[in-house]
Amino acid sequence: LGVLGVFGCFEKIIIHKMYSHLIRLIKALAQNFIKPELISENIHQISFSNPNNCLPESEIFVGRECENFIKSFPEAVLSSFKTTCLKFYIKAAEEITKRLPITNQFFKEFEFLDQNV
Repeated sequence: LGVLGVFGCFEKIIIHKMYSHLIRLIKALAQNFIKPELISENIHQISFSNPNNCLPESEIFVGRECENFIKSFPEAVLSSFKTTCLKFYIKAAEEITKRLPITNQFFKEFEFLDQNV
């Protein structure tokens, strides 16, 4: 895996960055709905669907513009919207950890391929 040069040659190897980028991806998603104290390098090991790991509905983040837009919604609609967003976040986090090699120790060890190591 690398960046292809003009002549189809690999200019730079980047596979060693895959694990850290996957962790960053899952953390970025998790910060929208998981309690901050649970977000760590082992974020992929928590149960995303466990209600004890999730933020209260009122604290689920859906973006600044969206938050401003939905402020005026009736409470029932707002609650339904946040619940739907939470379900999406949970499913996305579960699918990322299931489909991508985030739990594979082999990929974590690819750092030795970094030319700076």
